[in-house]
Amino acid sequence: MKRSLTAGLLLLGLAACDKSPTGVGSKTTNLKIGSTVQLNVNADDYCSNPVLRTGKVVAQSQHAFFLEDTQNPPGGFSAAEYQEIGDIFDSQIWPTDTNNFGTPSDLDKNGKVLIFYTSGVNQLTPANVDYIVGGFFYSRDLFPRKAQTADQNCPGSNEAEMFYLLAPDPNGTINGNARSHQYVRETTVGTVAHEFQHLINSSRRVYVNNADSLEVVWLDEGLAHVAEELNFYAASGLSPRQNLNTAAVTQSQVRVDAFNELQSANVDRAIRYYQNPESTSPFADNDLLETRGATWDFLRYAADRKGGTERDFWFSLVNSKHVGLENLQGALGTDPLTYAHDLSVSVYTDDAVAAASQYLQPSWNFRSLMPALRSGAFPLRTRLLANGVPMAVNLHFASGAYLRFGVAPGGRAEVRTTSSAVASSGTACLAAGPSRTLAVGEVFNGSLADAATLCLDGGPTGAEFTYIPFFAAASGYASPEGLLPVTVSATGVVPPVGPPTPDVASRTSGALFSRILSAGATDDSRDGGFEARLRQREHAAASRMSGRGAAMARRQVTPTPQMLLISIVRTK
Repeated sequence: MKRSLTAGLLLLGLAACDKSPTGVGSKTTNLKIGSTVQLNVNADDYCSNPVLRTGKVVAQSQHAFFLEDTQNPPGGFSAAEYQEIGDIFDSQIWPTDTNNFGTPSDLDKNGKVLIFYTSGVNQLTPANVDYIVGGFFYSRDLFPRKAQTADQNCPGSNEAEMFYLLAPDPNGTINGNARSHQYVRETTVGTVAHEFQHLINSSRRVYVNNADSLEVVWLDEGLAHVAEELNFYAASGLSPRQNLNTAAVTQSQVRVDAFNELQSANVDRAIRYYQNPESTSPFADNDLLETRGATWDFLRYAADRKGGTERDFWFSLVNSKHVGLENLQGALGTDPLTYAHDLSVSVYTDDAVAAASQYLQPSWNFRSLMPALRSGAFPLRTRLLANGVPMAVNLHFASGAYLRFGVAPGGRAEVRTTSSAVASSGTACLAAGPSRTLAVGEVFNGSLADAATLCLDGGPTGAEFTYIPFFAAASGYASPEGLLPVTVSATGVVPPVGPPTPDVASRTSGALFSRILSAGATDDSRDGGFEARLRQREHAAASRMSGRGAAMARRQVTPTPQMLLISIVRTK
């Protein structure tokens, strides 16, 4: 469904704008090959201080105009290369993103999205840094330059559905940062798929869904990474819920290329999450790579576990009046913390232990793919719980820790958990009292109230366990900036031997994928927090323009009493 700028009210009570918008935005209505248009590339100020660049239409497809900044350095794409990207946009990205998330608005009535390759994006990456800004979408371009009231004007708007992409700069003429022709070409498809989700999400909230707010950063970014993954499936011919491992992904060059272009960065960000599980939450109010990895992993897990037609799940998240956890709860029909907790267990058990279905991740075999991508060990950070030595961990909201220990044959171990923030109690059970016997792969779950002290039997052959404390709450955010201190101590434990361990049995001698997102001598898709700052400016400015600041602010559910959940899985 498409609505023009004059088809109804703007976001959150904005009055309908002038039927004949004036200024730079109106010039995008009648574009054609060879046309030029002045476009604001200022990524700092939302509506003020336009920085105008001349964009020339160098190619067009059924659904997109491709514009090249006339100030771009030499070494850019040819018209044929732009057209090739346009063909991919039409045949793969447009149908994949619009089928799963919805069609964007069409406020300039040209029937197309504007994709602007501009050195203005290159300038956003300073010299001598370990990150790169590869492109962006800015919701200011959805607002009118001239509205009925002055405080709703957005003079810097381009009044067009568009996003901005990195331009090739082989000689590093901008800030000394060389961006090879090959590097920009190889990263283009994934970036376009990612930014297009942002455009769809925001434009539908503005013109279709009458939402109270733009989506929160972590969920909007997570959905954009889902868009990359969905395009990987489209490009490779593979599907979700196939437990894809290294062998499956490397079966053909088509699959390898698709993985490199569209999915390798998702797995790499998930690696960062696995490396820092105690301090990483899928619901964190930041734009860190590990948060992105956790959010994408959560969304993929949630879609797999929910079942049914996957498209309906993605569509419901984008086409909602709610944001964040409230949005997730509506789409899942249950508290997202339930899924987040079970995901924390699956991070260890998936493709390692024969566990119940809620502790599996059906789409990806990370114990195969992660070592192949990084050429090393399975990266999950675990700790060894030593006999009589207390282990202190600090958990962020919706994060967990992984403590491993063994119990000798015929032995019994007592594990006691305390937290200064959560009331707990427990009776010693080592010498006498009830103990728990688990089968390999079985998972015990409990709150601190009923699991403050647990005794586990080693049985005749001995046993090994992974103890997973998880910081949850009944609903909503619980001190997003705070930590939950937890201390775990054990008596009667022995060192575990495995498997499984954090390290897979057979390492690869070299990475099986090119990891092209590191080809520019930068760290994968790191942007120095640029996109988070961009989204924060969006929320603040949209709040001002709507005149409903309280509604437009990031809504945070009132914290409920803190809760510590404890899971123990027998691994051997």
